[in-house]
Amino acid sequence: MKAVYSLMSLKKEIPVVGITKEGLSAGGVMSVSLMADNGKPNMNSPISGGTCSASTPLLEKVNCIEEDISCSSGVIVPSSSFGNILMKLRVLIFIYTMSFSCAQARETMILGQIRDKLSGTFVSMWGLAGLAGTKDTITCRALGSNEEKLGFAQSIDPPMFGVSVTKLGKYVICFKFKGYEFCYDTVTVGKSYKAKIEIPDVMLVHKQRVRTLAEVKVRASHIKFYHKGDTLVYNADAFNVADGSMLDALIKQLPGVELKQDGQIFVNGKRVESLLMNGEYFFRGKNQLMLENLPAYTVKDVKVYEWAGELTRMSGREHGDLEYVMDVRLKKEYAVGWIANAEAGSGTKDRYLASIFALRFSNHSRLALFGNMNNLNDNRKPGEQDYWTPTAMPTGFLATKRGGADYLVKQRYEDYRLEGSVDVIHTDADNYSHSSSETYLPTGNWYGRSVARSRTRNFNVNSNNRWRYEVKEGKLRKLVLYATPSMTYNKFDRSSTNAFATFDKNLNSLYGTDILDTIMKRDDRSDLLRKWAINRSIDRQKADGQSWDVSLPVNVWNIPLAGETFSLYPTFSIRSNRSNTFAETLIDHPNRPEMAADYRNKYLRNRPDRTVEYGIGVGYNRDFSPGASGGLDYRYAQKFVRHDYEYNLLSRLEGWNNSEDRPPLGELPSETDFRLKTLDGQNSYNQRETVTDHVITASFYNMGSKKSPYMRISLPVTFRHRRLNYYRGNHNDVTVYDGVTRKDFVLFSPNIHIHKNLGKKYMFYPELDYSVTPYTPDMTSFLPIENNGDPLNIYTGNPNLKMSATHNVSMKIAFSKRKSNWMLNLNPSYQIEQNAMAYGYSYNPETGVRRYKPENVNGNYRLGLAANFTKPLDKKQNLTLTSSASGTFRHGVDLIGIGESTEATRSSVGTWNGYGSLRLNYKMGKHTFGAKGNMSVNRSDSEREGFVASTLWDYNYGVTALIQLPLKLQLSSDLTIYSRRGYGDYGLNTNDLVWNARLSYKLLKPNLTFAVDGFDLLGNLHNTALTMNSQGKIETYRNALPRYVMFHVICRFAKQPKKK
Repeated sequence: MKAVYSLMSLKKEIPVVGITKEGLSAGGVMSVSLMADNGKPNMNSPISGGTCSASTPLLEKVNCIEEDISCSSGVIVPSSSFGNILMKLRVLIFIYTMSFSCAQARETMILGQIRDKLSGTFVSMWGLAGLAGTKDTITCRALGSNEEKLGFAQSIDPPMFGVSVTKLGKYVICFKFKGYEFCYDTVTVGKSYKAKIEIPDVMLVHKQRVRTLAEVKVRASHIKFYHKGDTLVYNADAFNVADGSMLDALIKQLPGVELKQDGQIFVNGKRVESLLMNGEYFFRGKNQLMLENLPAYTVKDVKVYEWAGELTRMSGREHGDLEYVMDVRLKKEYAVGWIANAEAGSGTKDRYLASIFALRFSNHSRLALFGNMNNLNDNRKPGEQDYWTPTAMPTGFLATKRGGADYLVKQRYEDYRLEGSVDVIHTDADNYSHSSSETYLPTGNWYGRSVARSRTRNFNVNSNNRWRYEVKEGKLRKLVLYATPSMTYNKFDRSSTNAFATFDKNLNSLYGTDILDTIMKRDDRSDLLRKWAINRSIDRQKADGQSWDVSLPVNVWNIPLAGETFSLYPTFSIRSNRSNTFAETLIDHPNRPEMAADYRNKYLRNRPDRTVEYGIGVGYNRDFSPGASGGLDYRYAQKFVRHDYEYNLLSRLEGWNNSEDRPPLGELPSETDFRLKTLDGQNSYNQRETVTDHVITASFYNMGSKKSPYMRISLPVTFRHRRLNYYRGNHNDVTVYDGVTRKDFVLFSPNIHIHKNLGKKYMFYPELDYSVTPYTPDMTSFLPIENNGDPLNIYTGNPNLKMSATHNVSMKIAFSKRKSNWMLNLNPSYQIEQNAMAYGYSYNPETGVRRYKPENVNGNYRLGLAANFTKPLDKKQNLTLTSSASGTFRHGVDLIGIGESTEATRSSVGTWNGYGSLRLNYKMGKHTFGAKGNMSVNRSDSEREGFVASTLWDYNYGVTALIQLPLKLQLSSDLTIYSRRGYGDYGLNTNDLVWNARLSYKLLKPNLTFAVDGFDLLGNLHNTALTMNSQGKIETYRNALPRYVMFHVICRFAKQPKKK
């Protein structure tokens, strides 16, 4: 019996949830038209990513109607050759039966893949396919119960289509994509039964477009930022940056964006987890390398969105690995070929800089090389309008030499992918600081003064890699091997001198800071001051050491078609550390001359500490419904720790005591068995620890839709067993402790995230996060032994310690109006610590000795509220207002006692922190002007008797300008006043006027820029920092780079491959 089909229209819309290159988007609809002779509706398949409509063509029997397709989000395209083109995809596949036989009722699956003929890359149906499994198909009934099924294998990468048929005969499959020529293929299902038939790859040809344009006049007005779906897009061309600027200068100008000194980026108060380039990781986890080396002129736009993680992108199903990313998109002329940037400069005060950056792109590879050296400490540029303050600048004088590479190699069809980076850095730091501290005590506070100098040289090599290989098992299943090997090596040497004195009165107001800084000198005035000092400590050190770390995590993912993912993830890592420290310490008590001075000449040795970890985990994830999935994971891990520590008192040897003819610091005795005499059994130990974890994790993910929110729930439970074999002594005549300690813990650390995008004209985007982070005390904290290696700070263990946990609840509420592009973000948060571990101490006011003992306390909590607001003040977005404010209250509880007893009483202090910022930026053609103001206030108070509340203010305000001058000159400058009030060290309560400026000249051929920079031209810059908590406060002054002028030249180069 043969079935004869006539044609009629059938449409049905199904709401879906999809994954796009730019993250997760919800609410797409696709209309599918099928023709059958009975005219009855049939079941349609969810196809995600946009709103698509198509009519069905079939050879010459059907007229092909061109209809526009509008999609709300981009399409994931595997190949980088046209992966940056967000194709709006329309697929219509119609199966027409020319002859059938009813003798065969078994199903046959017809499978195939679609490629772009020019590039050979796969046309991604997965990007529009959603998270449905094989049950989501399009069904057309014909004459009775026989049926033909049409569907997409959404979880397969590369993407594919599948057609399930139950009749013998010849089929015609038609393909129509927007932007491509119409094509079709035929396949015959014969009498010899086959479960599946794979047809050759379908090659689509681009349509030729010819347009004749009338003469038009265009006046461009760059929009600074706009929303595209859930994506925030910044137009780089709308911002003026100084000639020769790098990416960081552009990022600092983006409305609502804050760039921290360590490279962390916050957008409207939310931290950016990864910084991407053209949708790919670049120096992953090291934002500063990209920020400081990628030229700003190469950037087309900057996009901020939520991005699906590695496993989600490969499987097509949510696995809870969503990331909040900033994606830097390069201009077309810099996205393929070579770009390079070089800079060299020399200045006053022996300042210098040199840097080079080169980047090569191709369709299937990327290589970046960089190198730089300078002794500038800071990477600021004159005229930048950012949140920088003197407290954020690097301390001391720092010389840096750094180089590295980032690579990416991928097969055209993504069967394998190799990427990674290596970073080599050498630093030489010379630091000076002096600080004043105040410690809160029940019977009256005590005050400290310290002076420190140090010289540290550090050499570090770091490499992180990500290697992925896919093994195809037919076209319905794939096996993914994903390894992330990493390696770190570090070597250092350090020398330092420190002096510290404790007082029972605040002498800053009586004698000033300059006199206190002479506590190391032998003059009359310092002798007078020592009468006030409870104790004094002078310490000199020389240290060197090295460490290395190798890690090899591996993930094996088995991803079949039927909505499942099986995971296997073995891990292995090993770490080693060794160091040698030579130190001599003199402790005396100037106000108690009857107490003898304590002089120690020490040699501290870490014989290589080793940590070996290995583990293996298995996981299973399955779809419950389109957009919803859940999983169960089990992981077994074991860690072995070996730690051997020697505390040698060289001062026990003749000639090594506090005498003028003692050997210089850093030398060891010539006798081979000197450790038999010098090893201090009280503070030397051998530690062997084993940690065994059994981790069970249940998880649930919902991609969200128009009616339901995005939801990610993870419920891990860890069963931990710890065994410590600990020996403290000298293995000769002193044994302080020798025993085995065992502890078992159960750690529950839930993590819940919910968000929902509401509204069209106005976007309302609430997020809710809740997490619990449990902590287990270090095993040595349980041991009832005394560590008196530092005579002024003595530590004792506590066998009764409990594990602690921190509960965090936070909300992020985002409002924005899409057309006018104003944005308002609120972020309330609450944190409470359960059984927090505090090192309570008892203070002896006569000697200044503190005895510490860990205890569990309750009552620590934090309340916070932050707000960010951004709004263009004119239609062309030339004038932009950005403001932020935050407030935090911390209630801290400590245990403090007075006297020789180690028992301490409860003490609580409340600390308020407030911050506000306001920035105005006005763009006038090629000129930019800005005004800024920032203020922070810190206040501590307590109901404790005798407590004196303190309030400290830091505020600054100023202007910035970038002006294009005649003769191709450009001037950028900033002028800011930094003020401080309320500091106990009165020398820090100052008003510092800081002026920076740059004048540059740019040559287009060759691409050269000449510039002269002047930093701190008025010589007023100081680096002062404040630390305040429930125990006390510390005010610290550090040496800062003196004012200087630098001349430098910048050269840029770009080369594109020749067109074939």
